[in-house]
Parts: sequence; structure tokens; C-alpha cells
Amino acid sequence: MFCSHCGTQLSDDAQFCSSCGARVGVANVNPAVNPVTYSNPVVVGNGGLDIKWAHFLSFGYLWVAAIMNLIWGIIYLTGDMDINDIPRNILYYEYDGLAIIDKIYAIAIFIVLTMQLISAIYILNFKKDSGTILFSTYVFKGIAALLMIVAVIIITGDLASGKSTLADSLSKYLKVPAFKKDIIKEQYCDMYGFTTREENRNLSVMAVDFMINAFISFASQQQNIILEANFRENELRQLQQLAMT
Repeated sequence: MFCSHCGTQLSDDAQFCSSCGARVGVANVNPAVNPVTYSNPVVVGNGGLDIKWAHFLSFGYLWVAAIMNLIWGIIYLTGDMDINDIPRNILYYEYDGLAIIDKIYAIAIFIVLTMQLISAIYILNFKKDSGTILFSTYVFKGIAALLMIVAVIIITGDLASGKSTLADSLSKYLKVPAFKKDIIKEQYCDMYGFTTREENRNLSVMAVDFMINAFISFASQQQNIILEANFRENELRQLQQLAMT
């Protein structure tokens, strides 16, 4: 073995160093060097934010986001929302595909909610996998958001060109509600009637306005929609502008 003070090689049964006289087995303590003891260290980033505050903010944000997701999950699951003052349950009766999409999205929201709570617990306990789980949470949230990407299918053309048949087929296949000008106009005719050509034209304008408002309402609720009518050029431009916003 060797002396821990001067490095002289010693016999295995030596109790003192034959060179410097130091006791064997006692660590060298240099009185000129004061050991630094850290108590309750604070890690500071570039912005001067205590790591404890960073964890607190992350933890708090996850709980707030989880509560919001719980609320929206219940809303989408129960259909407790209105579109243009029309209860969503009435739309479910007319378009069963809309109810299916809402329930799938509600399940996705609850999965995100669960992952957020797990992430919050991991952050609270300073577990090393908290970052991985948090990243996975937002990846899944992004994938779930793809379910609610808004798309509008506009079917237009000349009279008696098969637009309604195409709209019905797409609505049934894609499980997306279809709003058709002729059907809406018929409802207005039954309500108000008309006696002149100008009144008839006003009913057509009212029907198109209803379809545009329906698109705005569905888009605000992140729902897809099919619109079928012999749209005029200015009406198409308006729809295109709305679709881009």
C-alpha cells in the first residue's frame, strides 16, 4: 500500500509512514483549502428563474389545462352546446355522424387529460421521465387535434346537374352534415311564401345566408360541413375567404 500523504510505498501491516510519519489510513486534509458545502442549491437559468418556480409553473399549467380539458371533454361527450342557437342534440338527430365524431374527440381529450395528470405527478416528484411523458402528451394532443380539422366541401353547378345527389352521397359516406340550398329555401317558402319574382330571389338569398352562417358556426366548433347550391361568384368568394380565416 502507499502513504496517502507523501505517496511512499509501505508494507501492508504498517501503521505509520516511514518517510513522513503520518498515520496510515487517515485522509489528507489540507487546512489551506476550505471545503465548500452547498445547502439547498438554487439552479438559475438565463432568465434568472429558480428551478423550483419553473417546476411550479409547469405543474400549475398542467393542472389548469387538465381542468379545461375535463370541461371540454364533458361538453363534447354530452353535446351540451349550441350552434347558431340550435341545440347540438338536434343536429345529432339529423346527422348521426356528428355525434360519433364528437364522442371520439371527447375520448381523445380524456386521454390527454390523463397524460397531463401523470406528467404533473412526475414533475411534482422530480422524476427523470417527466419530460418524456410531457412531450408524449403534447404529441398525442396534436394528433387528436387532427380529428377536428375543419373542412368545407362546396358543391356547386348548374340546375338539375346532380348536385343534391352528390351531396347526399358524400354526407352519408363521410358522416358529415350537408346543407342544401333548395331544402332550406323550401323551408323559408313554407314560412313566408312569395308572390313575385323578387320575393323568390330574396328567399334564395336568405337560404344562402343561412348556409354561410351555418359554415361559420360549424367552423367555430371545429366541425366539417358540406354546402350544396348554385352559388354565385360573389358568394363563392365569400366562402373561400371564410375558409381561409
